[in-house]
Amino acid sequence: MVFVILGGVGRLFGPVAGAALFVALEHVLGGLTEHWQLLLGLILLGVVLFARGGLVGIVTGNAKHG
Repeated sequence: MVFVILGGVGRLFGPVAGAALFVALEHVLGGLTEHWQLLLGLILLGVVLFARGGLVGIVTGNAKHG
């Protein structure tokens, strides 16, 4: 579910992009702190609140607002 939310709901490549972003964030944040899950949760919350189109929606400029 996290992959779909990060990547973009209703998009063909959304879950793939979300999985790639999750793995990259896990690697980077895991190297910075052992509390990477908390930081990843805050990032996920930000995506849900401010970028409803997910990563793919931001990149394509078609993020759903509202």
